[in-house]
Amino acid sequence: MIRMILADDEPVITRGIRRLLDWKTLGIEIIGEYGDGRSALEAIVRERPEIALLDISMPGLSGGDIKGVPGHGQRGSGHIHQRVSGL
Repeated sequence: MIRMILADDEPVITRGIRRLLDWKTLGIEIIGEYGDGRSALEAIVRERPEIALLDISMPGLSGGDIKGVPGHGQRGSGHIHQRVSGL
């Protein structure tokens, strides 16, 4: 199963994303939700999810800031592909 974290400073957004799709049917497990960029980055380093769905504008660090942190996207010998959206 693919592991994913959600990070957004608006809880209504993370609740909506959870309800948007049947994630388990897609083979995706949401392993954590975070309300700011710093805690999201800590979770990325600690949990090493395959997907981190990040808000572009959050307190602490934005999704764009996290994308720019050296080494955060490394998982084993593979690469994590990132897409930043202002949705």
